[in-house]
Amino acid sequence: EGEWPQLKSVVKSCRLVVSCTAYNVNSIFDFGAYKTTMVDTAKKVDTVAVSRSRQIGRTYRENPWIVPATGIAGASTFVFLKSARWGFQASARNSILCAA
Repeated sequence: EGEWPQLKSVVKSCRLVVSCTAYNVNSIFDFGAYKTTMVDTAKKVDTVAVSRSRQIGRTYRENPWIVPATGIAGASTFVFLKSARWGFQASARNSILCAA
């Protein structure tokens, strides 16, 4: 019986401080509305992402030539860009030789 009343009063005052602080913070920041907004936004973004990925998958299934064509175009662009410098040097060298 010695320390329990003091412990009870400390716990009661701590609970009162925490509940008052939580009430004041909740009155300033509406966490319920923020949480609802976040959940709704996440659902909308998820819906958009799923619908776009389904659309892309459907496009690739209906047009199977897209992937190989993209690979060929990418490889051709890479080779062109890598060899452009050598082609420019050769043409510059040939034009200098012809001009001399």
